[in-house]
Amino acid sequence: MLTWLQIKHFAIADYIELDLVDGLSVITGETGAGKSIIINALSLALGRRADASVVKHGRQRAEIQANFDISACEPVRVLLTELDLDEEGECQLRRVINAESGSKAYINGRMVTAGILRQVGEYLLDIHGQHEHQSLLRADTQRELLDKYAGIGEQVRHLQSCYHTLAQTLARLEKLRDDSASAHKKLEFLQYQVDELAQFAPLQDEWPELYANHQRIHHQAELATSVQNTEQALFGNDASPSSVSSQLALAISELEKAQAIDPDLKDISELLLEAQTLVVESETSLRHAGESIAFDENKLQSIEQRYAAYMDLSRKHRIEPEQVYEIYHDLLSQLEMAENPELSEQTLLDEIHTLGEQYRKLAKTISSKRTEHAQKLSDAVSDAMQTLAMEGGKFEVVLQSVTPVLNPGGNESRLTEIGRETGNEKISFEVSTNPGMPRLPLARVASGGELSRISLAMQLILSDLATVNSLVFDEVDVGVGGKTAAIIGKMLAQLAGKRQIICITHLPQVAAFGSQHYHVSKQQGEQVQLNIEALDESGKITEIARMVGGEIVTDESLAHARSLLAGSTGS
Repeated sequence: MLTWLQIKHFAIADYIELDLVDGLSVITGETGAGKSIIINALSLALGRRADASVVKHGRQRAEIQANFDISACEPVRVLLTELDLDEEGECQLRRVINAESGSKAYINGRMVTAGILRQVGEYLLDIHGQHEHQSLLRADTQRELLDKYAGIGEQVRHLQSCYHTLAQTLARLEKLRDDSASAHKKLEFLQYQVDELAQFAPLQDEWPELYANHQRIHHQAELATSVQNTEQALFGNDASPSSVSSQLALAISELEKAQAIDPDLKDISELLLEAQTLVVESETSLRHAGESIAFDENKLQSIEQRYAAYMDLSRKHRIEPEQVYEIYHDLLSQLEMAENPELSEQTLLDEIHTLGEQYRKLAKTISSKRTEHAQKLSDAVSDAMQTLAMEGGKFEVVLQSVTPVLNPGGNESRLTEIGRETGNEKISFEVSTNPGMPRLPLARVASGGELSRISLAMQLILSDLATVNSLVFDEVDVGVGGKTAAIIGKMLAQLAGKRQIICITHLPQVAAFGSQHYHVSKQQGEQVQLNIEALDESGKITEIARMVGGEIVTDESLAHARSLLAGSTGS
């Protein structure tokens, strides 16, 4: 549940702070007062793409923070734990939009991507916009609404993924068949590449050792000099009899004499003896090191030739030298496939068969769910129409089998045509708004007001199934009034018994049902300033009276407002 909303320097709003409670909260104000700013700010807090133009003129950045009580929302608690963003019973979303350098998103004080913000936001709040009744005419929207009602959105996404993979595999099969004309040239080139690499015979993990030896060749003289100088310093020679070894021997001899006078020198003598032992041992190691530096001429030539061949092949194939072994075996596999094209084609055919079976099985399940819930949704919307000034109207979700669009071609009897990306049927909404009238597609028979009411009924029905605990309705009651408006208010109030509802409305009949009422206004000055205030009982009566009768509040409009409030509490 949304408990607190703070908006800073956003659009024309300098600072807005709202404390929200459960139930039905209504937001009202004159046309153009800026009510939609609250919706836009909430959308950004939930991860919608940000635009620097939303920052208030003259400010460096805009900030929106929305706090949610998630103690009763297990899915979002689990998700936050998985993302290492959990906080005990609370989820704080924050969005900062800079005027010049993009935006930043935070969850519980930790920076996240806008994608993660959207992912978490989907569990917290749904926004139903005022123009959704227009999208209701689109075929895709109608299918999505039925799928949402049937609870098969995830299954349909899996079906779409399977369909796309199948389409790509079919394209690969077609390309393989089309490429058969150039297969001979490709085979010749592959054979040449494989023969060249086979003659070279690269070994696995050969390159690192070869590279190390090559480096040693080029630094051979430097290495030999360093080893010789080390030997001379440690052990000396005819030209330089003074050495570490001889100096150690002299020091040990002198200390042995001194021990007769001072026994405490024994420890030092033992340390020097240990050092002498280590020096002697190092002589053998240095000798071996010197021997390993020296390569015979044949080995030197072999290393140089092998190294040069690696470098040449890496340039030809545009790879790193250490990848020569891998490319050799990859080309061997390609050659085998090219020499046996029927194996490549059969592999693709097997994959197509498997994907086709997956698609058909999933599509069948989806079709069954759609058929089952199409009638339920039809009945639910038809029932709602009877209370929304469309008595005798009839709504019907129609499923029509589609012409399959994917066909592998060829004579493979086991490969059959499959349906479309979203399944085996096309979904359309048909309606009869008056008794005795035939059902026709929604776009052909519904007026703007009727379409708005049908859309609202649909949203209320789907909202009742929503998994989120907070729902926002942005003037979805456009095009209705009178008795119907009161019914809509009652519907929203009933829904608010199960979930938190926030409704922006211009209808006094709907506003009367609000358990919490906010009024939005604009204040003129050097810059236009947006204000929003929570109304007490007296303020609520005055605002509803304004909505009823206009700017001049009269005794009659006040009486009407009190009547509406009494009717809402008594319902």
